Amino acid sequence: MKGDFWKRLKLMYFSPTEFFEKKGDKPVLKILLSLLVFYIIFYLFANIVQLVYYFISSGPLTIVDILAWLYMLVLNFVNPTLIFFFFVFLISGLVFLVSKLLVKKTKGKFSESLKPVSYAFFIWLIYSFVTLVVGLIVQSIWVISAPDFASVVPSASASILGRFWSGISQVSIIGLSYLKQPGALILSIVELAQAIHFIVFMSKGISHYHKITKGKSIAVSLISIALMMVIVLLLIIGYVYVASSIGSLPGA
Repeated sequence: MKGDFWKRLKLMYFSPTEFFEKKGDKPVLKILLSLLVFYIIFYLFANIVQLVYYFISSGPLTIVDILAWLYMLVLNFVNPTLIFFFFVFLISGLVFLVSKLLVKKTKGKFSESLKPVSYAFFIWLIYSFVTLVVGLIVQSIWVISAPDFASVVPSASASILGRFWSGISQVSIIGLSYLKQPGALILSIVELAQAIHFIVFMSKGISHYHKITKGKSIAVSLISIALMMVIVLLLIIGYVYVASSIGSLPGA
C-alpha cells in the first residue's frame, strides 16, 4: 500500500496524463484522506527542518527546547490544516462555478472539480518539501531577511483607497528589496515553478474529469486562481481595515 502511494506520486509528478487515465478514478473521500496524510507528513517534516535550522543557528538543543518544540508542534497543527483545506475547497468551488459558466455543456459534478484540485495540491506539497530543503541550504549560506510587511500598514486616518494604494506601493518596494538577496531569489524561482506546475497539472485534471479541451481547462484554472486571489486580497484588506480601525479607537 505504501509503495503504491509513492508510485502514484511519482506518476502524478512526471506523467500527469497517464496518471489521470490509469490511477485518477479513486473516490473523492479517499483522495482527501490521502491528501491529509501527505499534508501531515509535510507538516512534521517542516517542523523538523525548523528544529534543524534552530540547531544550526543557535547551537545545541536542550531538553526544554525539544519539549517546547513538541508542544508547539501539536498546538499549531489545527489552524494551518484548516487553512490548507479551506483553499482546497475554495478553489474547487470556484473551478466548479467557472466551468459551469464558461463551458455550458459540461456536466461535471462538484466532486469532479474537487478531484483535480486535490490532486494538484499533492504537487503543491511536493514543491513545498523542495522549498524547505532549498531554504535550509540557502539559509546556511546566506542569511535571508524576511520582508517586513507589517511596517506598511497605513494609518487609520487615511481614506480606504489611500490606505490600499499606499500599502501596495510600499509592499512593492519591500518585495524588490527582498528579491535582491541571492538566497531569496533562488527560493522565488522554486516557488514560481511550483505555481506554474500546480496550474498546469490542475488544468490537465479539469480537462480529464470535465471532458473539456485543454484550452478551456486552462482558462477555467486561471480564472479560478484569479478569483481566489481577489477573495484573499479582499479578506486581507478587510482585516487590515478592521485592525487599523480598532487600533485607532480611544483606549485601544
